Amino acid sequence: MANTRDRLVKLRTVLKNKIHNILNAHGIVSHREDFSSDKGLAHVLSYAVNEAAKIELGVIVEQIRYLNEGIKKLDEEIKQRGSQLKGYENITSIKGIGGKSGSILLSIIGDIDDNYESEKKFPDSVLTESKNIQSLILNAVAKRALFTQLALPPD
Repeated sequence: MANTRDRLVKLRTVLKNKIHNILNAHGIVSHREDFSSDKGLAHVLSYAVNEAAKIELGVIVEQIRYLNEGIKKLDEEIKQRGSQLKGYENITSIKGIGGKSGSILLSIIGDIDDNYESEKKFPDSVLTESKNIQSLILNAVAKRALFTQLALPPD
């Protein structure tokens, strides 16, 4: 499930980049993050562009909305299934690691007692099993730092 979610997120990013490029080609300045909300996607359709671009933007916006729904469903399922994994409470007790990240980490790592011969082999095995584990942890730490800097509560 995590791999499917990852692929959908990457596809959504490609489509957001395509919107950005179409708008730029029409002299409209935009930022890719403008397309992250439903309101932002609706605004894309209001720009003055030629008819072909309007059709293309409409199709892309529909696809992004559909991908958002699929990603949301997968997120909910990942969290729900992850909460039943051994070690879920421990890993989500780490500041910056929420239900989704904790579930993904546990699905990659598995049961430490069953899968790793010794503490020394654990980190090597994790790194070879997933290139994403370091980025998940770094994202959690960066997120925590950002919220601390802005004095905002995290999710």
